[in-house]
Amino acid sequence: MPVWAVRPGSYTALRGVALTMPLWLLLHSRNQDFFKPCYASREDLGMTLGIGRAKVSRQLGQLRKAGLLFEVKRGVEPKTKRHRPPARWALDPFTDDLWREKAEVALVRVAEEDGHDGRWLRRAVTALEAFARRSRFLMAAIRDDMPIPPSKPRRRRKKKRNSGPHRS
Repeated sequence: MPVWAVRPGSYTALRGVALTMPLWLLLHSRNQDFFKPCYASREDLGMTLGIGRAKVSRQLGQLRKAGLLFEVKRGVEPKTKRHRPPARWALDPFTDDLWREKAEVALVRVAEEDGHDGRWLRRAVTALEAFARRSRFLMAAIRDDMPIPPSKPRRRRKKKRNSGPHRS
């Protein structure tokens, strides 16, 4: 678990979303290291956290706006004509090199499972790239507030004595 997620209020860039971090952590835990999106509905997420659907909606919006939540709409189920829950990833801005590839692979799987065409996939990948840029900006803003790790004291090297040829 990232340290910035545990103490979000201590970072200026996350002060507005400090109260939404339990939702972010819930989504992050359901993503299984970015391999699969979370398809839970707002009602399910609210029941897990003990909050209402409207509050979940507000918090999801705050997380999206902050650059911590990537969400892709999945359209309507052809048989039932009901909207599918969106695919959501709670992504760590400090690990974009890890999640970008995995999220793209997961988007391909979502497109295949839901029967989307190539246009949907291109739009989703483009949205992921835009999200990654916002995420990098957030990472820089968080990093500005992070305490600098103490530097290690320099160790002095021992000078090797040149023993040279032995005298007899």
